[in-house]
Amino acid sequence: DAGPLTAVGASLRDERGKSMNIPPVPVVVQAQAQPQAQAQPSPILVQAEILGGGGSSSAERTVKKRRRLEKTTVTTRWACAREIPTNSKGPAVPVADCSKCHGQGCTMEVFASATPAEEFVYVSDRNEKFNKYMCRACGDIFSGTQSRIVSHRLRVSGRGVMPCPVEPAEDVKAVLDPLEQELSSKHNWSDRKKKGEDKKKDANDKTRQRLTDDADMAVARFFYECGVPFSKADHPALLRMLTCVGQAGERYVPPNQARITDNSPAKGGDNRGKGLGAVPPGLLNTCLRNVRKDQEESVQSTTQFGATMACDGAKHAGANCSITHVLATHKGKVFVALTDAARGDLTPEFMAEDAAAAVRKVREHNVFMTVMDGPATSAQALKLLQRMFPRMLMMRSALWGWNLVLQDIGRKFRQNVVVPINRIILHITNHQVIYNVFETIEGPTQLLDPLDTRLPVEIMCVRSFLADKNVIKLLWSHPEVGQWLDERDSVRAVVRGRHTKLGLEHVHKPDWWRMVEACVAMINTAVPLVGESDLDAPNLYKLPLMYDQAVANLQQPLTANGQELDTSGLMAGG
Repeated sequence: DAGPLTAVGASLRDERGKSMNIPPVPVVVQAQAQPQAQAQPSPILVQAEILGGGGSSSAERTVKKRRRLEKTTVTTRWACAREIPTNSKGPAVPVADCSKCHGQGCTMEVFASATPAEEFVYVSDRNEKFNKYMCRACGDIFSGTQSRIVSHRLRVSGRGVMPCPVEPAEDVKAVLDPLEQELSSKHNWSDRKKKGEDKKKDANDKTRQRLTDDADMAVARFFYECGVPFSKADHPALLRMLTCVGQAGERYVPPNQARITDNSPAKGGDNRGKGLGAVPPGLLNTCLRNVRKDQEESVQSTTQFGATMACDGAKHAGANCSITHVLATHKGKVFVALTDAARGDLTPEFMAEDAAAAVRKVREHNVFMTVMDGPATSAQALKLLQRMFPRMLMMRSALWGWNLVLQDIGRKFRQNVVVPINRIILHITNHQVIYNVFETIEGPTQLLDPLDTRLPVEIMCVRSFLADKNVIKLLWSHPEVGQWLDERDSVRAVVRGRHTKLGLEHVHKPDWWRMVEACVAMINTAVPLVGESDLDAPNLYKLPLMYDQAVANLQQPLTANGQELDTSGLMAGG
């Protein structure tokens, strides 16, 4: 009465590909009620419905997996051969004359769409992690998951896929916008991007700091190992060199000694060595040509602004010397001439004629002042030069004026301040025990810092000595110094006598420190006049300010050769 029975075979496999060993299940088929034209359902779908009670999750995943692996054939122009892109950043376009389809579109096998987002792409390959897609709008090929489809079609940048050049239609946005919101809340794209940028910035900052530290160490070692004066660290030429090296990049190779000393001119082509078969000039030759060009521009600027001619001499070993003439212009200093002469030839007449030749070389109407060093011979030469060029100013250098101040109105400072301080400093640095104690005392130690000045070192160290006043006073009352003296009781009197001779008793006298402060005040007045390396025009006329400063700090007038000096007397005395 029940009708015929059929059995469905157990050929289903689970998600891992293993057989599920499902026994045959009898199914009642009503032959009379079932039309002959109705299609029979798939045995797999029937079996899944029976096993899951109409919707088992495991069975549904199995069915979806089978559906994902279904393939179909499509015809599209994006399957044709592509042209090689030139400058375009977008995807390559199909060739205009495809030999296979003649512009009608080639066929390709693709996987069926398994998600709503895949309706807008062709799925050319599937695997467990990433799929390979081809955009139906622009033909761009990329790999990833559903999130990259959404980012591509909605033209969102910064997510590992190039934005689609085709503007999405409203139906595309209606499907993908909800997916974009879901993905954004799930993956937190904005915070992830910000964290990635911050992490990359921190890594870049650490790398940049490490490279900066290495560069600083390399520059410092160049100064240490090559004996370069520390004052050259701020020289414009060094800063210009380092800037150009940085702009040249990490592949830059500096020239060797042969290239730096190469003075050969250009061969063939123009004067710069340009042209077919030309040999460029050497670095030294090129540098000299550029320097001459800069000198011409600087000299031309003197027509509008004027210039100062500075003349200075240098003694060599033996009986020879040289006189250098430099023109200080609005655009910088220009070398004019160098004269070699014997010391016996340095008469006022010789120096005046030599300076006049240098002035005429740059045209006398461009020079408004000539400055020479301060000896008596230079003073006489300036008088002779004044007769040759009546409209030109003549001046002795400010550094010589400073030496005059020290020898004349500063004689009291030299005897009572400069000499004792220099003796004390030498005693500290040359005595191992005293120096070790000096280094252990906390406080400023400007005495150990190098000096960068044109003024004499024995003068400038007075400022450092005053800055370390507390350290100096603590040094001679330090317990370790007293213990060292106690251990040498037999020579205690000798050591004390030596300290007295050095002038160490001044350290505990307030009046002596007041004189040191007055000396430093006068030095500080002189430093802006003669201590600056970029000073173009010496300011000798400011020397009376040094006198007034010294009188104000000492609270008594200064004397020279037993006579009291005033500002007018200082001016009249030159």
